[in-house]
Amino acid sequence: MDYQKLTLRYFTAFSEKNLQKIGQYLHLEVKLRDWEFETHGKPSTLDFFESIFEKCTDISVELKQIRQFHSTCYCHLIVTIDEASYDVLDVISFDGHLIAEINAYRQF
Repeated sequence: MDYQKLTLRYFTAFSEKNLQKIGQYLHLEVKLRDWEFETHGKPSTLDFFESIFEKCTDISVELKQIRQFHSTCYCHLIVTIDEASYDVLDVISFDGHLIAEINAYRQF
């Protein structure tokens, strides 16, 4: 399966702040962990994204590099939220065609 395409679709939905589309890509038991928060389950993960989207005017994801190994994608990104930019490594694991786990590591 081409998980890179699914990952790119997820990033597009995230940049568009489209919670409905993001929800289509998430497993019911999805786990998300970044440098500040941790969620478990689709509802709490969507709530987390909604809280980010409500706090910002603009958000964008610039994909620098993506690699797939089995059912996991490793993505080097520049995430820009309003005036702040973050250099991030996202490790996105899939269960079938749905995202089962997202681990985001910010580079300081």
